[in-house]
Amino acid sequence: MLKWFALFPVLVFSASVASAQNVERARQLFQEASELREAGLYADAVARLRLAIAIKDTPGLEYHAGFCEAKLGHYRSAIQYYEKAAALLRKGATAPDVVALLPPAHTAALEHIARIRLHLGNSASTVQLTLDEEPAQSVPEGDLLVDPGKHRLVLVSRGHNTETREVVVSEAEILNLQVDLTPVTRAEARMQTSKVNPFPWKTASLGIGLGVTAAGITVGIVSSVKRSDAQDQINFYHGIYGLEATNAEITKASDKKSSATRWETIGFVSAGVGAAATAALWALWPTSENVRVSVLSGWPEKGPSTLFVAADF
Repeated sequence: MLKWFALFPVLVFSASVASAQNVERARQLFQEASELREAGLYADAVARLRLAIAIKDTPGLEYHAGFCEAKLGHYRSAIQYYEKAAALLRKGATAPDVVALLPPAHTAALEHIARIRLHLGNSASTVQLTLDEEPAQSVPEGDLLVDPGKHRLVLVSRGHNTETREVVVSEAEILNLQVDLTPVTRAEARMQTSKVNPFPWKTASLGIGLGVTAAGITVGIVSSVKRSDAQDQINFYHGIYGLEATNAEITKASDKKSSATRWETIGFVSAGVGAAATAALWALWPTSENVRVSVLSGWPEKGPSTLFVAADF
């Protein structure tokens, strides 16, 4: 126990040294950001300020990051930084210079930013909005604040078709956007369910087709070898007993040859059908919504049977 009490001051001192080093690093990053900002390199300045904020968040760092973003025309990010600075001030952080500069900067960003007013014709229970590459969010009750330029909006609601809109807005523009969410029909619902099915239909189907082809080739080659062996046996017995002779060995060899010939035909035909089906599936998949592939093979010795591969894609 005494040992741990002895180590406690050392640990506290080490933590204090590390904290001081971090603060010094944040100050260095802020100095670098200030120099880059004065040189007009606002993107590089923002990168330094973000690193400094990760070490120690202050109203000043948030304000200067917002200032640089506004200079880049990223008013949406600028407003977010300004609002973070205001939140830190409300929590008790002291920054007299930021208190004076923040309101006019925030107002200026709001004057330049564009707004999209979404009007949903068929209001669904829950509508999720994806703006550009941002995570999905609920549709805001007020205006959607966006930077000037091109944007992509995707609206998703359960039981409705997904609606996508591409818009271009200019600085300070207010765009009224009407979006009607149409209910999904039963046929469309089945198609969507099929498309989101996680089972890899294409891979499995192509694998089955290749498997049928490989199996057919294997059966054909093996049967061809057996047929050749049976013919050699027939020739051998005919050489001993004569061409017109018939006995159990010749009869048995002839039956083996007939069976091998049938299996040879079945194997190579199945391989051809499997190869053709695989090629057709590969070629038609991108343009066909419903592809059905079937391979039919008759097995003479065991009665007719069917190998049927089918799926909706």
